[in-house]
Amino acid sequence: MMLGFAACREGQKTPATAKDTTDGAEMLLTAKDTAAVETLTKMFMDRAKRGRLDSAAMLLRTYELHRQPQGLDSAGFREVMATLGQFPVADYEIKAIVFHRPEDNEVKCRVRIANGTYTNWYFKPVRYIGRWSLCLKDAGDKPLK
Repeated sequence: MMLGFAACREGQKTPATAKDTTDGAEMLLTAKDTAAVETLTKMFMDRAKRGRLDSAAMLLRTYELHRQPQGLDSAGFREVMATLGQFPVADYEIKAIVFHRPEDNEVKCRVRIANGTYTNWYFKPVRYIGRWSLCLKDAGDKPLK
């Protein structure tokens, strides 16, 4: 489990539908889906920016395929807290929201760290039984195209 840090590609911000080209499955989206993901991301980033690291970390979930997203376990919580402490957020901008499948989506945030440097943070929003969760990308997640 990790908070994704990297510099990479730009993506579409708000497509109306997302289609999986490998198996033909289609995820239909509405403006409410985009708004829900954007709201979750902003809640996390705003809390991190205000120094409310524990409150921010409590918004994050982990995800295993075909299972309900779960809150961070104590080790994951400590890891996120340490990462947020190392990279204090001074400001941020949501650069892209890419929808693909209920479990394969991505949010890219451009983050200005307190020391003035910039980095990109990637999140994995997951829709499970109609509800969105802001999940962590892990080492096995590849950036979406």
